[in-house]
Amino acid sequence: PELAQTFLGPIASGAARAGRSIADLDIMAPALILPGGIDEALVGARPFVAQVLSQMGHHPAVYRRSGYGELCDELASHFAAGRDADAIALVPDELVLNRCLAGDDETISQRLRAYRDAGVTTLQIYSFFPSLTDALDSIARIHGLLSEVNAAASR
Repeated sequence: PELAQTFLGPIASGAARAGRSIADLDIMAPALILPGGIDEALVGARPFVAQVLSQMGHHPAVYRRSGYGELCDELASHFAAGRDADAIALVPDELVLNRCLAGDDETISQRLRAYRDAGVTTLQIYSFFPSLTDALDSIARIHGLLSEVNAAASR
């Protein structure tokens, strides 16, 4: 959600050129769920976020427009040279946590509100749980919290 306008500005412009409103669109954003709390999320998600920032799809371009171009270049350079651990260590905590739903229920609810308030209508969940049962339990927890957040917003 912290980078929403980097995504949503161009989407809104494209929708307008097509005679539509961004409100007509389903806005999907990725969110990572991991076992444990904040500290575990930082350890578990940092390698994934480092890979995303360094090379995957459209993400480096978005992060470049958001002021992280130098970081993207450094990460790509480290990965290309086989210095994966150095690359992973460069990713700031804030960029990891901005992609995660981790911590206690209130912390996760705050993140869910941030996604909703940024205009996200669908969350694409990436689970980093070791078992399917644990992943499904966590997704059910997130779903329950999201239902509470949305119910509170409609009152």
